[in-house]
This record gives sequence, C-alpha cells and structure tokens, in this order.
Amino acid sequence: MLSRFWTWLFRSQTLQFLLIVLLIVLAAVFVAVLVSKSLEACVLESLGLEEDAKYEALKFLGISMGGVLIALQALMSYKRAKAMEKTAQSQADAVLKTEQGQRQDRLKNAIEHLGHKSDSVRLGGAYELFHLAQDTPDTPELRQTVHDILCAHIRQTTGEKEYQEKHESNPSEEVQSLLNLLFVQEPDVFKGLSADLQGSWLKGVALERARLENATLVGVQLQRADLRVVQLQGADLSEAKMQEATLQGVQLQGADLSEAKMQEATL
Repeated sequence: MLSRFWTWLFRSQTLQFLLIVLLIVLAAVFVAVLVSKSLEACVLESLGLEEDAKYEALKFLGISMGGVLIALQALMSYKRAKAMEKTAQSQADAVLKTEQGQRQDRLKNAIEHLGHKSDSVRLGGAYELFHLAQDTPDTPELRQTVHDILCAHIRQTTGEKEYQEKHESNPSEEVQSLLNLLFVQEPDVFKGLSADLQGSWLKGVALERARLENATLVGVQLQRADLRVVQLQGADLSEAKMQEATLQGVQLQGADLSEAKMQEATL
C-alpha cells in the first residue's frame, strides 16, 4: 500500500507542486534571514543555533534549497523519461497495427487471386500466401492459416472431376509447383505443421525428398508418383493408392499403411 502511494505521488503533479512550494518557502526564508534581524532570530531559535550563527543558518537553508532543486530535477527527468517511453510505446503500437493491417490486406488479396479462373493467377496467389507466411515467422497463427489454405486449395483443385480427367497421369503445373514450394523447396517455412492432403489426386507427382512428416494422406492418389527419399514418418497413408510409385529411400517409420495399395511399386 505504501509503495503504491509513493508511486502515485511520484507520478502525479502533487509532488512537483509541493517541491516548488517548499523551494519558494526556503528561498523566502533565506532572503528574510539576510535582510530581517527579527526573522533571523526566529530562524536561529527554531534551528537550535546561537544568535551569532547566521552563517550556519544560511548554509542550512542553502543546502536545503539545493536538495529540493535536485529532487525537482530528478522528478522532471523521470516525467520526461516516462513521456518518452509512452510516446515510443504508442509509436510501436501504431507500427504493429499498420503491420497487422498490411498482413490482412495481403491475405485478402492472395485469397482472391487463389479463386481466379486463370491457372497462372491462382499460382500467383499461392505464392503471395507463401511469401506472407515466409515474411512473418513470428506469427504462428498466420503460418498455420496460410498452410491450411494452401493444402485445402490442393485438395479442392485436384478433387474436381474436370481436373482428374485432364490430368489422368500427371499433375498440372499449378499443383506440381505448389507441392514443390510447400514440401520440397522451402519446407522449413511451415516446419512443425502437418499437411492435410486427404483424398488429393496426385498421380505422377514428383516429390523427391519432400517433407511430409505426420501428414494426412488418407485415400490420396499417388500412382506412378516419384516418392524417393520422402519423409513420411508418422503419416496417415491408409487407403492411399501408390501403385507403380517409386519409393526408394522413403522414410515410413510410424506411418499408417492400412489398406494402402502398393502393387508394382519400386522399393
């Protein structure tokens, strides 16, 4: 309670006012001692000094005024420091809000591009999302959101009947480029996040040395896919179709392969 009182007193204008009043009083007494004999005697008596100790009284008053001035200066310095700290914090908050606003704008624009009819525009939107996550390593929630959006885009795109008919044996450039970006070229951007590509149509994809640990790949179509040295530890590959896939050096420790199809796969 006492510490709170002193904190309040130090921060408020009350202490500054009291110090100024005290300084004025001490200065007035100092001048009065110099010019008034009667007041001099009164001050000497109150300080317990002899009548001829005028110098000692003036010395005491001078030291007291000096102490008050030092305290007043310290108080002003403290208030200036606090004001600067508050200003700096306000500026930091403003910068943070600006950055958050810019991130939201980038996210919105990228998602709009991801829904475009043109393959190249969609791929551009995917890269925008990827770079947004890459530029904000300190925001795991945003990284997770971007990762989920891109994985959902792969599932949705490859899940369309028109896509499957057109890309019976090999993936589209859009899908292959996105898979490379997420799991082969720059896997550390989403390090620690588990991909959900359940049911995706990924026939003939090239995923050599991809990082797909703990991924959800239930029912995924991976016939004739290049899966050499792919990291699939802990992945759920139940009901996955991997006929004729190249699986040399693939890491499957802890993976779920129940009802997976691997006929004629190269191991």
